[in-house]
Amino acid sequence: MKVVCIDNKIGNSRHLELGKFYDASEVNLFGKARQGYLIIKLDPWFPSHVRGDDAYVWVSEDCLMTIDKWRELQLDKIL
Repeated sequence: MKVVCIDNKIGNSRHLELGKFYDASEVNLFGKARQGYLIIKLDPWFPSHVRGDDAYVWVSEDCLMTIDKWRELQLDKIL
């Protein structure tokens, strides 16, 4: 699913750019979900100490919004 970063002040969200779109998943590579968190696939240009070998990071759902919800909010602002 596609999400947008709406808060990059807490936890791993500090590695994300505010307003940028990311690919997210609820399930990690081992098939397990962690309630309240999404897994974000980081861009390959992230420094290796942040990105790690697997290029994924857990981020709280509170820091992200689905593209569909984000689009609705943008349309509501226009109307």
